[in-house]
Amino acid sequence: MGVMSTGINPKDKPYYLFDGYTHLSSGLACGLVGLSASMAIGIVSNAGVRAFCGNEAKENEFDDGKKADGR
Repeated sequence: MGVMSTGINPKDKPYYLFDGYTHLSSGLACGLVGLSASMAIGIVSNAGVRAFCGNEAKENEFDDGKKADGR
């Protein structure tokens, strides 16, 4: 309700196609940076756990000793 009472007029300043592409590209850039940073954090933390735990953190093995394929 507060937005309606401020008198915002969308026709006051036009939204150009260039502005749309700049906003799209900046959003994509921020999103991809966040995605790559989270992947890097995951890779580094995985390597840290494997280095700290030694042979206990084998790939495809759960805490109960069963393999991921059920054997």
